[in-house]
Amino acid sequence: MPHDPPLSLQDKVRLLRERYANSVEEKLIEISAAYDRLVGEKEGDDLAAAIDGLASPIHKMAGSAPTFGLAELGETAAESEELLILYKGNPDGFSNEQVSNVSAYGTN
Repeated sequence: MPHDPPLSLQDKVRLLRERYANSVEEKLIEISAAYDRLVGEKEGDDLAAAIDGLASPIHKMAGSAPTFGLAELGETAAESEELLILYKGNPDGFSNEQVSNVSAYGTN
């Protein structure tokens, strides 16, 4: 029974990138669901937990996406994580200036 030749390092990396790219949609669905939970919370421990629940998959994406050749996705995730950290640090919400900055971010 013939054996397939071992994959080269380049082929292994290509396969890992393909697998990651194929999992991005699932990761974005997870992030969307966490965002929906966050929008439904208003204050207190539930709000903090909802922020953490959204920050976790975004943090993972910020680190993993560039590793698999999706640098722009990783940058966007890192910037989103920074916004969540800022929001979590301001339990009274964003100031008008912060809202303007976030709105400007969304148009870039």
